[in-house]
Amino acid sequence: MKQIFFTDIAKACYYALAALKSTTGNANGKIIDWSDQTDEYRNDFVAIVSTHYNRCASGNNDPAMVHKHWCNIMLNKGWIGGPIFSEEEKTNPAITPWISLPDEHKVKNHIIAGICNALFISTNSSTEVYVFQDEPVKEQEEVQSAPADE
Repeated sequence: MKQIFFTDIAKACYYALAALKSTTGNANGKIIDWSDQTDEYRNDFVAIVSTHYNRCASGNNDPAMVHKHWCNIMLNKGWIGGPIFSEEEKTNPAITPWISLPDEHKVKNHIIAGICNALFISTNSSTEVYVFQDEPVKEQEEVQSAPADE
């Protein structure tokens, strides 16, 4: 079996979510590098990702259940649900039951679940994985296109 560290999985998930934020305009022009996040943030993120990954083993990587786990972590740290995110007030609009969670937040849980599922399958597969060098990309004018249907 191949080895993988939860921190590496968490980084992959973090940057996938950062890419999502940048494409949807929710990043406000700034993406904080993983290494610049606080230890507490990184540890909490790793805990959530490890929960997703470990649920893969049981075949129950339900994003709603992992969201509930995250909400409990936040509530135990003194955070509450609120209309806006505020570190000072310790409010976060995502601290809400799954049924009330906006789709933009649900998709984050689904992305993390998908990454964890893919990595779980690849690291627990009895099949060896080989990576081959891709063929060089041809210049645009060399690419043959299929004839258009008329």
